[in-house]
Order: sequence, then structure tokens, then C-alpha cells
Amino acid sequence: MIKYLLIDDDEFFLILNKDILSLSCPEQAVMEFNSATAALKWMEETLEKEPANWPENILLDIRMPFMNGFDFLEKLNDFPEASIRKVKVFMMTSSLDERDFIKARTYPSVYNYFTKPLTMEMIEEIENTPYKH
Repeated sequence: MIKYLLIDDDEFFLILNKDILSLSCPEQAVMEFNSATAALKWMEETLEKEPANWPENILLDIRMPFMNGFDFLEKLNDFPEASIRKVKVFMMTSSLDERDFIKARTYPSVYNYFTKPLTMEMIEEIENTPYKH
């Protein structure tokens, strides 16, 4: 199983967040994508071919070109409900726009909203967050 799926168009934050996760959870599998489109394609293929590798936690940036985080969340709803219930989405963004926070909370798959960069405290909170369903 993929423990963390990182989706961020900023290579610096992808590397930084992956390094922080590797330090915190060295035994856990982490995948990263610099576009939401590529991440969705991987998720579709994984669900079809290797459903056991479906990600447990998604750390999702909001502001990305071509497909932003909210577009990704809309597409995530196209997956079977049983699969969606097995994933927790955490928005990881540099946006301080209150409207983004409010909009993120309207998606049932979003569990929390964090401001970059990822910290050990955030990882602990993610790890201790129970599924809603």
C-alpha cells in the first residue's frame, strides 16, 4: 500500500515533503507527482491493476497549472465510493486565501488543510486522523 501520495507542481516542496516523510516514516511507501493529471492517471491504473497499492493519504496542493487541487478533488469523486473511503486527502498549500480553506472543507474526502511546508507535527496529526466513514 502507498502510505502517502504527494501532488505538487513545485519540485522543491515535493522533494522537501518526501524527505520529511522518509525521516518520519522510513518504512512507508511514498509516491510523488508534479501534476494532478499524472496522479489521477496513476490512481486509475493502480485501482485497476493493483488495488492494494491505493494510497492511504494524499497531500494535495491547490494552485497547480492545467488541473488544480479542486479539479483533482472533483475527478476523485468519479472513483468508486469504496475506494474513496479508503483515502484521506490533506490540502498542502501556500495559499492564505480564506476562500480556499472554506472551499476545501466542502469536499468530504478532505480531512484537513495545512500550510506548506510539511512538519513532523502535521505528519503526526495525519497519522492520528481516523477515517470519517
